[in-house]
Amino acid sequence: MDRFPTLETERLLLREFQESDAQAVYDIFSLDQVTWYLDSETMHAIEEAEEKVKTRINMFKDGKGIRWGSR
Repeated sequence: MDRFPTLETERLLLREFQESDAQAVYDIFSLDQVTWYLDSETMHAIEEAEEKVKTRINMFKDGKGIRWGSR
């Protein structure tokens, strides 16, 4: 797959992660009540979110997987 697939419905857009998504990722993963239900540690710094976003972007580029972001 050369191009990242975008999935869109009337109410939802699933798209490739962008570096600008780091703040939104941090806002979610910095909450204990969210990470309690995930196999993930609670984030304590925006840099952790920036790294997670970079990892998700590179998964597709490296042909190892795909993770969608949304707006």
